Amino acid sequence: MKRQRISVVLALALASHYTYGASADEEVENEIAAAAVVGPVEQVVVQARVRTEKLLDVPIPVSYIGGKQLERADAVTLQDFSRLAPNLLVQAPNARQTSVAIRGVGKNTANDALEPSVGVIVDGVPSAFITNSWGDFSDLDHVEVLRGPQGTLLGKNTTLGVVNVVTKKPSFKPEASAELSVGQQDKLGIKAVIGGPVQDGVLAYRLSLFSERREGPFQDIAPDHTNETFGDRNREGARLQLLLLPSADWSVRFSAERQHSSEWVPYGDPPLLGEPATFANGASRTANGALTFSSRVARPYFGGYQPLLGDWDHVANTGSLPTVSSTNAASTEVNWTPGDGVTVTSITAYRNALFDAHNAEWIPYDIRQYGAIIKQKQWSQELRVSASLNQAIDYTAGLYWLDSQVDALDRTLYGADAGAFYATTANYNALKNTAVGNRLLQDSLRGLFVNTPAHPNTRSFAEFGQLNWHINERGTLTLGLRRTDEDKTNSYTKFLNTDSVLLSNLAAGLYNGATAAEIAAAKSIRASQAANLGSVDGIAIKKPSYAWLVNPSYKLTEDALLFASVGHGEKSGSVQFNSTALTPQNVAPEKTLDAELGAKAAIPEWGLAFSVNAYQTRITDYQQNLTVLDPTLTAQNGVTTYRTYLGNVKGVTLRGLEADASWAATTELRILLSAALNHAWYSDFANAPCPADIAGAPGGAQQCNFTGRQLPFAPRLSGNLGFDYKTPVSAGLDLLAFGNLTQRGPANYNAGLAAFGQQGGYHLIDAGFGIAAHNGKWKLSVVGKNLGDTHYVTNVGAYSTSAALTATPGDRRYIGLVLQSRI
Repeated sequence: MKRQRISVVLALALASHYTYGASADEEVENEIAAAAVVGPVEQVVVQARVRTEKLLDVPIPVSYIGGKQLERADAVTLQDFSRLAPNLLVQAPNARQTSVAIRGVGKNTANDALEPSVGVIVDGVPSAFITNSWGDFSDLDHVEVLRGPQGTLLGKNTTLGVVNVVTKKPSFKPEASAELSVGQQDKLGIKAVIGGPVQDGVLAYRLSLFSERREGPFQDIAPDHTNETFGDRNREGARLQLLLLPSADWSVRFSAERQHSSEWVPYGDPPLLGEPATFANGASRTANGALTFSSRVARPYFGGYQPLLGDWDHVANTGSLPTVSSTNAASTEVNWTPGDGVTVTSITAYRNALFDAHNAEWIPYDIRQYGAIIKQKQWSQELRVSASLNQAIDYTAGLYWLDSQVDALDRTLYGADAGAFYATTANYNALKNTAVGNRLLQDSLRGLFVNTPAHPNTRSFAEFGQLNWHINERGTLTLGLRRTDEDKTNSYTKFLNTDSVLLSNLAAGLYNGATAAEIAAAKSIRASQAANLGSVDGIAIKKPSYAWLVNPSYKLTEDALLFASVGHGEKSGSVQFNSTALTPQNVAPEKTLDAELGAKAAIPEWGLAFSVNAYQTRITDYQQNLTVLDPTLTAQNGVTTYRTYLGNVKGVTLRGLEADASWAATTELRILLSAALNHAWYSDFANAPCPADIAGAPGGAQQCNFTGRQLPFAPRLSGNLGFDYKTPVSAGLDLLAFGNLTQRGPANYNAGLAAFGQQGGYHLIDAGFGIAAHNGKWKLSVVGKNLGDTHYVTNVGAYSTSAALTATPGDRRYIGLVLQSRI
């Protein structure tokens, strides 16, 4: 890595407290500052059920991360949020492959037609495409993590839960802030907020900006590329909001934002874990002329090059370009309160996203440039009413419409060295010994440009309702129902944008002296990368789905709640294809039946608030790759042949315990604790694809029985322990400190549960300290993340005959300084 440095940050801020829509977290901070011994969670309000409620009154498992906590920890991404809430795990190597998992279940594939199991909602607008959820979330009021099916109110594809992101609203008092930060890896960050009234009491605005530049932990050592680092940050964004209050019973909130990043993303992931020499049964991976990544690179063509394997600090890459990701969004939320407790809400929104990747192999040769360009846009409209029929019943009911369109193009452009890399041993040996043979070797794939476009589109319309029947002063029964009608389509094409120069040169007679065997070998290399060309239209999915909820709760006291629930949710099916046979092959919807039992309580005189819940979730038709016997290919080949495809696993079961606690130990110290025990296993999966370390061995099994195995990416034990401390050190100064310990138990981070995907338990320490003016006008702090520089991964790829053991590295150590000022 480049030399690290820490230098002073200068920040200038002008800010004042909210008068309109003050956040719950700010209220808590004010109470603590005033030496009120109050349990923080007791005062927190959330919008988990699309209405403002005290967290202690919401009868579902919800974790709340307040704005002050997010600010102190410099938590701005989904990965950051996962360190502050139980049973939330995030993989985000890039925008396309982001996966948000609750209780071990999320979306672990780059398949653009496969939808997530966990929803991400920003200011009431769900993201239909995961790329919209990648990047930084700035100027936040708070984040809510809802666990369990949330489909009756919050929409489809929330079968495991929701991450609900709430930004700060405009205020009617003048407000402005700015922040500059620097630190290790040459970081320079800027944040700014300005807002206030345009017309007092009628129109207010809020403009927030951010920009971050930081070099990555992987230094590129390829010739002429030593100024590049992979895993860097180069992103910026802005959000403009307007709040209009034309009368006492109307409010209109308009928001428009843009985010953009251009970063050297380690897509495909550097070979951090090396190159195993043997399969799981001990057989050599290179026996009888078999090929691996290392053996291909060891060919004389590459001049004895030694690839970097297992190096956590360097890469060698000459062909990649920065990956571009951007989002644009606009929404208008209108609230009308005509009286008698009735609120009518309309949210009209538009979002689009761009993902553009140009990646290359992790060796300094012209093998291939590959990646995807994806353009997505969505329109949505929600109209709902919240009201009370009488003192015993209140309800929320509404309509929701969504139109999402995706244009995805996977592309691979092969270079002059690709033929020498991808050739079989026989083809390479046939071409390596003559000058014309070497030319055929280079031309076999040079210029071959394979394009694979797909167009997964979704139109969705839903009716939903949820009511609370207050049986008496203490008991409430919540019932919910949602019906969603969908129209999903998709198409798939694989074609050659350009062919390699081989065929045109052959037609021009440019390979004088080449033998028939040499020409056949070159054609064979080309054919191996230009196979299965054609197109197919998918079979449209047009069917309704249902979500329902039965949720009784009972208040033991004003500050103690018992609750239970049984809920059903459905994750949409997917229009898919058999890309070898070029035939449609849809995936069925994924169904979830969940049961919860929990309690929430606060003891104000002790400053203590906590929640605990147990759950059992049964998932049927779980969407994942399967391996089955292919009778057609078996008959054609005369040997038992299996086929792997995206399908439905019969059963997955999740069972566990979750807990959240907040303790205001003194007026100066607050301690936060969350923990989860999660047993997530395949309850019926007899036709699983065997992992590469088994299936790749000579005679290795292709079909494995994973019934009873823990799901990948799902540690059984995880938790977070944190503290916030603030104490006066003089008449005008306060001392600040915070810390957070994130613990993850052992888990397998390979989607196929290969032995090499197993990672032991690890912990991450984030901490900081600083000084601040007692009146809040300025603050100087030191912030550190992963202070122990723990080496951990969030995903392990499978090795193959052309790839080493790749992995997505977790965030590395970072230390920086932040200075803020408020007047």
